[in-house]
Amino acid sequence: MKTPDLKRLRRPYRLLITGLMLLCIAIITFPLFWFGSWLADRVGIPANVPVWDHPHGWLFFMLLLLGCTVLLSTSYLVVFGLLASVLRWRAGWSSTEAFRFVVYSEVPRSWLKTPPDP
Repeated sequence: MKTPDLKRLRRPYRLLITGLMLLCIAIITFPLFWFGSWLADRVGIPANVPVWDHPHGWLFFMLLLLGCTVLLSTSYLVVFGLLASVLRWRAGWSSTEAFRFVVYSEVPRSWLKTPPDP
């Protein structure tokens, strides 16, 4: 969900979505730390040495960014998939609505602020 779209949400839903996005980031910290240390060991970068001073520093950096992207995407799908399951179970959403919420970030109109009258 883009920032302008996030600002259109009503406050409780905006806090929910923002909190879940921060949860996704928090979930990946330990796996990313583990992956980074494992990758540094495999590439041959010693501890406490700047990555840029190593001949394989760019490879390490690119693979670390790829790992971060994969982990963040996976955590997003898990966290928002669980939210969609809960909404389907407790709020009576259809499978299509839950799928469109997770994949396309489509929220119900009741979650959006009403535009001011001109």
